Amino acid sequence: SSISSSSSSTSQQQQQEELIQQLKLQLAAKESETTQLKSTINKSSSQNKELIQHISQLNKQLTTSQSEQHSALHKLEVTKVKHRRIQQDSYAIVKKMASKLQEIQNAQCRTKHRATEFQTQSREMGQMY
Repeated sequence: SSISSSSSSTSQQQQQEELIQQLKLQLAAKESETTQLKSTINKSSSQNKELIQHISQLNKQLTTSQSEQHSALHKLEVTKVKHRRIQQDSYAIVKKMASKLQEIQNAQCRTKHRATEFQTQSREMGQMY
């Protein structure tokens, strides 16, 4: 009877360790997603800087002549629309990243909770025998 209960305890322990490994893999995947999102945000930030420089160049051109001003104003409007879109995209990416980070934190909490439960069960099993 002691052998069978020890065997079931070992089996339960293996299942819990497998569960912990699965959770670690899920967490690593979420961290990878977060890294990709951060990379996308960095690219978007770089595009914003390029657009700001472009807007600055267009503003200089506005002072040269009336005909050039008309052309430059059109280009500036197009650039502003692109800039607005990029800002909106950046906001959506940040929002998605925050959501993914929350998922990762939740997964970490669940993993810690399960690990604590596992330790408690292991102690209780140890006390029973």
